[in-house]
Amino acid sequence: MINADQDAMASALALKRIMHNRIHNVEIMRINEVTRPDNLDMIQHLRITVKPWTPKRSESFNRFAIVDSQPYHNKLFDNIPFTLVIDHHPLHAENTARHAEDVYSLIRPNSTPQAIS
Repeated sequence: MINADQDAMASALALKRIMHNRIHNVEIMRINEVTRPDNLDMIQHLRITVKPWTPKRSESFNRFAIVDSQPYHNKLFDNIPFTLVIDHHPLHAENTARHAEDVYSLIRPNSTPQAIS
């Protein structure tokens, strides 16, 4: 699950690549309409399949991950039972209760991107 921007799409692609041999099906779902030209170019040039999310789709999956965001960032994430949360935005104290014990969270707000050589 993503709120589609370049960071989120890149993160989702990386997670999909990591998971593709480990599970039956991986799909990238977005909660927003992609309209910015730079995001549309990225989707087109990298051939990223990003499908629109609807709550009805939740019946098709048994696990959910969210990258470059956290469940409390958008109301559309409210009823999704995330098992994996990977983000670089700060976790607000009032929202820590939303991260159940069965959720793996990696939230590093002070990390800096590393150059790949």
